[in-house]
Amino acid sequence: MSNSNTVPVFATTGRATDSEEVEFLAEQVGFGVCLIIHDPQVHASAIAHVLMPDSISNTTFARNNPYGFSDTAFPACMESFRAISRNYAGNEAWTEAKKRLKVYLIGASEITSARASTTEPSIELNIGKLVANRLRDLIKTAGLATPIEALGGAGMRKVSIRNGTGKILVEEPGQPEKTL
Repeated sequence: MSNSNTVPVFATTGRATDSEEVEFLAEQVGFGVCLIIHDPQVHASAIAHVLMPDSISNTTFARNNPYGFSDTAFPACMESFRAISRNYAGNEAWTEAKKRLKVYLIGASEITSARASTTEPSIELNIGKLVANRLRDLIKTAGLATPIEALGGAGMRKVSIRNGTGKILVEEPGQPEKTL
């Protein structure tokens, strides 16, 4: 899956490109959510590995790591995405581009407490659901298409996007590779 043009995307980071040769790779996507935006016409992509729903819990960290929180990651991702290509220059071109963007949300594994026994209810720590819900709201408010989602489960995922083709691969232990 990876090649010499593979660019890693770590937790709380984001990247954007219009190079058809680039492949972004996010490994160990668990409760966090990979936000991917792709323009099939221009062959441009952006990705962010978002961990928390709201930056209000740590504004200093959010200022230094805007891709860590849904409310700061989405605008930062859109801004870096728009800045990568001259095809988005001017408000009219950007408005038209937003109509064709494909958006993906991948991750949000559910975490349950290991201390829970079969007689007591499990304690769910579904931060990923909160992250995904917040991202959905922001995507809708921005007027983008409803995202394609691969959310939930309990495993860690490896997510890649090949910018030139827009092909997104999701690998999860014990599951067949999934193409979105």
